[in-house]
Amino acid sequence: MEVCEINPSAGNTRFIGDANFNIWRIAPGQGVVHFGVYINWGSPLPMRTDILVFN
Repeated sequence: MEVCEINPSAGNTRFIGDANFNIWRIAPGQGVVHFGVYINWGSPLPMRTDILVFN
């Protein structure tokens, strides 16, 4: 699983900014994955996640 910051004004391109992103509490279910993302920053930031599933 990956989480990163995106730049909406540049076509939602991903980049490494100064904020720390952490993924917490991953719980897979039937066709869904629930998870929490903690962003250590003083205001909301746009982000994108990727999940790769092996079966």
